[in-house]
Amino acid sequence: MTLLIAVRMVPWAKANLNYTAQALIISGASIAAYFITADKTILECARKNSRDQYDNLKK
Repeated sequence: MTLLIAVRMVPWAKANLNYTAQALIISGASIAAYFITADKTILECARKNSRDQYDNLKK
């Protein structure tokens, strides 16, 4: 969200970047945020599964 505000509100960005460039920057940031969230979710599930397997071995 910060990048969206920066692209739309910073005078340099408004003066030097057309709407297509601004949209590409925002899209790139959105895609990056999606993959970061997905990566965190995958790692969380992997940790949980690893703990569950370890607990099952101890029984």
